[in-house]
Amino acid sequence: MGRRGNEGSNRAMRLTAVAAGVPGSEPLPAGAAVRARLGCSAGECLALAVGLLLAGCTQYKPWVPPSEGHISAPPVKPEPEKAIPPPARVTPFVPAPKPAVKPQTYSVVVSEVPVKDLLVALARDTKQNIDVHPGITGLVSLNAINETLPAILERIAKQVNMRYRVEGNTIVVSPDIPYVRTYRIGYVNMVRDTTSTIGVTGEIAAGGAPGAAGAPGAGAGTSGSSTVVRTTSKNDFWDQLRENIRSILNSTRLQSLTAEAKAERLALVKQEQELRVKQMEAASRAGTGAPTLATSVITATGGPQQSSLLPDDVVVNAIAGTVTVNATEKQHQLVQQHIDSIVGTMQRQVLIEATIVEVQLSNNYQAGIDWARVSASGGIAFTQALLGTNLATAPFFALFYNQANQRPGHIQLTIKLLEEFGNTRVLSSPKLMALNNQTALLKVVDNIVYFEVQSSTSQGVQGSTLQTFSTTAKTVAVGVVMGVTPQIGDDGRVTLTVRPTITRLRPTQPFVNDPNPNLCDAAKINCIQNPVPQVQTREMESVLQVGSGQTVILGGLMQDDTQRSRDQVPFAGNVPNVGDVFAFREERVTKTELVIFLRPTVVSNPSLESDELRFFQRFLPQLEPRPDLSSVPPGFQPPAQQPAQQPNPAGAAR
Repeated sequence: MGRRGNEGSNRAMRLTAVAAGVPGSEPLPAGAAVRARLGCSAGECLALAVGLLLAGCTQYKPWVPPSEGHISAPPVKPEPEKAIPPPARVTPFVPAPKPAVKPQTYSVVVSEVPVKDLLVALARDTKQNIDVHPGITGLVSLNAINETLPAILERIAKQVNMRYRVEGNTIVVSPDIPYVRTYRIGYVNMVRDTTSTIGVTGEIAAGGAPGAAGAPGAGAGTSGSSTVVRTTSKNDFWDQLRENIRSILNSTRLQSLTAEAKAERLALVKQEQELRVKQMEAASRAGTGAPTLATSVITATGGPQQSSLLPDDVVVNAIAGTVTVNATEKQHQLVQQHIDSIVGTMQRQVLIEATIVEVQLSNNYQAGIDWARVSASGGIAFTQALLGTNLATAPFFALFYNQANQRPGHIQLTIKLLEEFGNTRVLSSPKLMALNNQTALLKVVDNIVYFEVQSSTSQGVQGSTLQTFSTTAKTVAVGVVMGVTPQIGDDGRVTLTVRPTITRLRPTQPFVNDPNPNLCDAAKINCIQNPVPQVQTREMESVLQVGSGQTVILGGLMQDDTQRSRDQVPFAGNVPNVGDVFAFREERVTKTELVIFLRPTVVSNPSLESDELRFFQRFLPQLEPRPDLSSVPPGFQPPAQQPAQQPNPAGAAR
């Protein structure tokens, strides 16, 4: 087998050399001689020849190495295992809105037609069922062109005493008699009374010889003046609402009376008044029994005891927040309009930002802050008149900070500008919200405790005198107290009633001893020390109007402080008459001015997402977003966590 294979390969090599025309090879014989030489059959030789011809026609391109700058595809990295994607949310398909059905309109032109006939004809033409109460009477004159059926019925109800309602495909018409309806109002059950008093009183009294009882003494005189401003605010919402609804019902009932009914009622009232006059005259002639008789007469003729038994058409439940009214349909419409108007007004609220700054004026501005310089720097426009023609006006002014789209940072900028006039110190910077016409009170104080000492003397045993002392603890507030009452108008302007009060202990002498002689013994040697605080007060009260988002500035409250100090050479400074030569005394006078910034902003939406309160979001802590669980199917339970396997220590038996 090996030799035969070698011979076959040799024959193939010779055949290739002959086909390529290699020199020295013998010519290819034809026919059987060739087959005999190759040692193959005719089919094998034919297949071998065809294969050699095809191999000789094939072209092979040489392999060229790629260039270093050739851009090749990056190597394919194995893709990491991806997390399971969340389930796809199927967006609900919202069909296209259907065009609204145009309401059918009708035209009615009648003059002094009985209302029953008109209603029946109207129901027949509109193909509606109708039930008309037999008590419906009156004539109707109407000219309605292309109006809907409810609009036509409303116009008919304004001319006759009727009301209607639609029950399925039936219109029920009945007389407009009173019926009960309940209104729900969301408001707190609370009554607030606020009273504020500010005033100055000065009095000088000179004593004289005592006079008779009830008369001043001879030569006695009194000279004094006082100015008192008392502000009272009473907020009883539910009681005011009850009275308002009663007034609406009474006024509409008087208007609905006919001329005959009004005349009959006036005659009845006049007759009742004449009867009361006669009974009072009889009571006055009765002598000692007049008061009792007069009381019985008033009660018998319909006084307060009898009127309290009359039914009330307005029932207010402030705890549940409901108002029940028994009235006609026309009256219910007026009551609903009134409730809608007051609910929209009382739910308005305003954000009040206040900043109280104390400026210690430098030597160049002892006359106060030069607001003209602040106006040139900060864009504040104002008009002031601190001095009148006869110096009668107080040194007080209101300054408006007019700038659109103000931010709370503008107040801080103005405070920085005030440092040009001296050292600034912010006493308080409160921010509070208040409802419409509700007083907001801010109080940041220290309660200073002092004692009121009273002395009483009593007779002891064996003629001795016993002196008794009693003390009562009292407090005085020292700090900042500010009350603000806002009123928000329909145009967005805010009317503020402001009363800031700033109190402090006197710097040089905060306490003074009570000089009451009853606190000492007979020799005036041993005395009880009773220190009483000396308080300095700066306050103002004003009513002003400002636009929402604008800043109003109150100023002009100036105060002088005197500080005295003495340094001396030891022992030498205490020598009489010549001690001042070895001592140094300093007296320092400082002047401060109080400036109050107020910025009310009407809040339409009490949320941090609103434009008015978005600024305060940065003061809240950053909370992690909550996961979206809307796609989790109901009843889903997370798989229980497997306990962590403890590592097997080396050398432990398995």
